[in-house]
Amino acid sequence: MSAPLAITTVEVDGTVTRPLRFGGSPGEALSAALREAMLKRGCLRDRTHKGECMNCALLPRCAVWPIVAPADPTRRQRGAYTRPFVIRMPEMKPGGLPVGARVTYGVTIAQDQLFPALWESFALAFVQAAIQLAEWGFGLAVREGEQAARRGAISVGRVRWVNPISGETEPFTTKTASPIPPLPATFVPDSDDASSGDERAYPLTFLTPTRLVVGGATMRQPDSAVLLRRIAERLDAVAASVGADPPGLLADESFTAAIGRLELRDDATQWVGDEARGGFVGGVTLTGSPEDLARVAAVVRWGAALGVGKGTLHGAGRFVVGPVPPTDRIAFVIEEQRQPVASSRSRSAPANARTRRPEAKPRKRPRK
Repeated sequence: MSAPLAITTVEVDGTVTRPLRFGGSPGEALSAALREAMLKRGCLRDRTHKGECMNCALLPRCAVWPIVAPADPTRRQRGAYTRPFVIRMPEMKPGGLPVGARVTYGVTIAQDQLFPALWESFALAFVQAAIQLAEWGFGLAVREGEQAARRGAISVGRVRWVNPISGETEPFTTKTASPIPPLPATFVPDSDDASSGDERAYPLTFLTPTRLVVGGATMRQPDSAVLLRRIAERLDAVAASVGADPPGLLADESFTAAIGRLELRDDATQWVGDEARGGFVGGVTLTGSPEDLARVAAVVRWGAALGVGKGTLHGAGRFVVGPVPPTDRIAFVIEEQRQPVASSRSRSAPANARTRRPEAKPRKRPRK
C-alpha cells in the first residue's frame, strides 16, 4: 500500500522592476519562462540532449524533470502527462503590471513516492529559476523611453514554505538531513475540521480564470456538483501521477450524496477571456447543511490548493476559501508626485511682487 497524497508550497514575494506585458495568459508566460530557466540551469546533460528525459540515466538525481520533460519519463502514466506541481498565481489582469507592483507567486508540489526527495530539490530549482528570471525577464518586450525593448521582470524578495491547507508559513530553507519540507500537508478525507463544525456557507473566490467542461460544452458559470466532482477527479489524477493512494471520493456514496444537496448562491462571477482559453472569476457562496459542508470541507480546501478545471498547470482554476489573503492580491505602490523645484529667482522674489512683461518689439512694416 502506498502513502497518501502529500503537497507543499513555496511562495516568492517580489516587485515588478520592468513593466510586464502578456500576449495571453500570465501563468502560461511565467510557466514557459520557468521551464526555460530550469532547463538551462538544472539539466545536467549536454546541449544536444537537453530535455530528453525518457531514457536519461541521471533521472533519479535530476531536480527539474517534472517541468522540462515532454512526457512522463517514469512511464507510470498513459495519455496526457499530469505533472506533480501547479503554478500558484495571484489575481492578475491579463494586460500586465506596471513598475512597482508587488506580486506574490509560487508553486505547489506533490511528493513523488518514487523519488521522495524530489519535491524539496524541485523547490530549490524553482527559487533559483525565479532569481534568474529577475534578470532575464519574461512576457513581451516593452520599450521604455530611449532604452532598448526588454521583457518584464519581477524581483525576488522574501521566499517561504507554505502549508497550502492550513496556511502556516516558515522561511524558505533546504534541510540536507531530511528530504521532507517543513510544512507538508497530507490528504485525510475524513479529518475533523474544527472550522467546519457549524458552518452553513463557504465563500469561494475564483482568482484566476476557471473553465469547467461538461459533455464537451464549457460552463459559463460554476455549478456545485460539477465543481466538486472535478476536484475529486483532480485529486485522483494527481495522486496517481506521483504513486500515492487515490482518494477515490466519487466511489463514496456519502460524498456523492452530499455534493448533490449542496448549492451555490450569491453568484458574482463573470466570464473573462475567449471561449477556448477563458474562464469565470469572482465570488460565490457554497451553501448547505453543516453535515454536508463538513463532509466536503477537506476536498474544497485541497481543490483550492491544486486548482480545478482546465489549465491548472499554469495557474488557472485557482480559488480560495474564505477571505482572500493580501498575498493573493496585487498591491500597487503609488509614488508621491514630486513638486517642481522653484528657481532661485522665483524664491527670492516676494509673493506680491509684480513681474514686468518684456516690451514688445515693433513689427517691421513690409516695404512697398
